[in-house]
Amino acid sequence: MTRKYFEKLIEEFCALGEVEGASGIVQGGPVAVNGVVFSLIYNEAVQKDVMFVYCDFGAAAIGREAEVYRALLETNLLLYPVNGPMYTVSPETGRVVFVNRYWLEHLNPQGLGNILAHLSDKAKNWREDQFLEVPPPRRNQSSTAKMLRELPKAGGNLIGPCAKNGTTKTP
Repeated sequence: MTRKYFEKLIEEFCALGEVEGASGIVQGGPVAVNGVVFSLIYNEAVQKDVMFVYCDFGAAAIGREAEVYRALLETNLLLYPVNGPMYTVSPETGRVVFVNRYWLEHLNPQGLGNILAHLSDKAKNWREDQFLEVPPPRRNQSSTAKMLRELPKAGGNLIGPCAKNGTTKTP
């Protein structure tokens, strides 16, 4: 697979979901699906046949960050294989990000939409309990909209610099 295939996939995904700014998303700019922010990253130097999906799960509960991070590390260790998906903390935003790689040869625009819809559901569920036995109190749900507004101003996405943003509902 090549960069051209990745670009075509993103352009067709954006057309399917009526998302503006496909060129910005191709450059790593944020895209929101069902209110959850993603960055879709292709880097031929890292792996030419893979797209990395970064999904913003949200902020760790204030005052319980250590508990949340420990639960995420345990989840990484117990549930995910080496080179599999993982939870991390974004150096750009300080928010929890779920990262996974997807083989381009197995992706089409509808399939990508299904993956992002599934991950957005996982992110929304995580925001409720953050893998803690005693869930944190509910937070203001407008933080995603605020982040979408702020990322382009800051010139970044979930992991680094980007171009334009886009939003969509599941195609």
